[in-house]
Amino acid sequence: MNAYKLPILSALLLLAAGCGNYLSVQPQGKVIPETDEEFASLIHNRINSIEGGEDEYIIGNYDGIILYESFSDNLDANVKIGSLAAYAGDKINARQLTYKNTFAVIRDCNIVLENMRGRDTELSRKLMAASYAIKGICYYNLIRNYCEACSPSGAASRLGLPLIDSFDMEAMPAREPLDVTVEYAADLLKKSMDYHITDGMFLFTENVVKAYLAKLLFWAGDYASVIPLCEQLMTVKEYRLATIGEYASMIQAKNASGQEVIVRSHINNSCDLDWYYSMIIKDLRTRPVSASLVRLFDADKEKDVRYAVSFDAKRLNMKNSSAKVRGSEIVLMLAEAYAQTGSEAKALEQLNYLRRNRIEGVEDYTMDTLPEVNQNALIKEDSQGRPLSRLMSAIFDERRKELYLEADRWFELKRNGCPEMWVINNGLKYTTKRYLYTAPIYKGDTDLNDKMIQNEGYVS
Repeated sequence: MNAYKLPILSALLLLAAGCGNYLSVQPQGKVIPETDEEFASLIHNRINSIEGGEDEYIIGNYDGIILYESFSDNLDANVKIGSLAAYAGDKINARQLTYKNTFAVIRDCNIVLENMRGRDTELSRKLMAASYAIKGICYYNLIRNYCEACSPSGAASRLGLPLIDSFDMEAMPAREPLDVTVEYAADLLKKSMDYHITDGMFLFTENVVKAYLAKLLFWAGDYASVIPLCEQLMTVKEYRLATIGEYASMIQAKNASGQEVIVRSHINNSCDLDWYYSMIIKDLRTRPVSASLVRLFDADKEKDVRYAVSFDAKRLNMKNSSAKVRGSEIVLMLAEAYAQTGSEAKALEQLNYLRRNRIEGVEDYTMDTLPEVNQNALIKEDSQGRPLSRLMSAIFDERRKELYLEADRWFELKRNGCPEMWVINNGLKYTTKRYLYTAPIYKGDTDLNDKMIQNEGYVS
């Protein structure tokens, strides 16, 4: 996959200090790459980072997974905080740096996209497709982290992000509306898909990009558009759900993908940071899994393959997860999209499909046998601001069980009402206020550009 090991030229290694400094990066008197292979080194650098498990800004890595899990209610900080964050407020500065560094990835994509248009070689086509894909995924990640969740009335009134297509030393871009930003990110992903890339040379095949487009539109609440994308993906044999017998080996694989994995990070064992990830795994076992998560398994814990894989009798983590997109997430998105568009029977069919591949001998739910809504659950409304139905509650419960330790729960809380929560440890109370679900824009950008509006709750 990594055919090109060319060094990245110094002109392309100028670091972007957030969107502001990113805009001022103009190679002066430097040699601009000319060949396809020279441009390929930029993208291969990013792909290598994903494959080695170091990437934080595209697919993500184990470090990021633990960070977001520590923000959510999946881990019980009331029992022990240890070295993990107690709540989102602990990592504000780090989240600003993530904003800055994600725009550095976008910079690399723009260098390729600006300079390779019009070239008609097989390598240039793959480079263009990969660059559109990576840039679109970066915007998706920025939207989830640095923009408020889409409201039931839409995203037009909410702040999005600056849309950066080229270098301009004089430009001081403003934040576009959220709906415009979502449309921009979706267009990038669609442009990548238009190349119909099927080989994995640059990792982001048409189907991988299709999965991210579905995730973006799902986040934006465009459920009608999510349905056909997810339906198409679930016709791919390799993405269909792992069986009960296949599940544990797929989830616990350190570097392999396995059945239903669409894309994942850390697919080789050459990462220089493997020692660091081993340390993080040990740190994770200092904080027990939340009792509310464990109780979701009560009815089927002896038969649910996820129960033994996820944690031990002391509620300490056993799951060796990696940053990935799986068929189960596609099924859960499809179930919710059906439910949100009034196709409850189809939603129930997808929910039962998942449960049959996780719980030995389970009986399918019917609309009459769905569990009652748990009034003590943290999420009390769906993304449209409606009280949870029994069907939606069951989908959310399965999603929490299925995607535990995959950096999903924090964003589910944000997407569905941003509920406030608190923990008490060592006599101190840590409260996740509503505004903390949306991370602050990098301060260097807001200081430099008075049109770059800081998010609510943070001093610019």
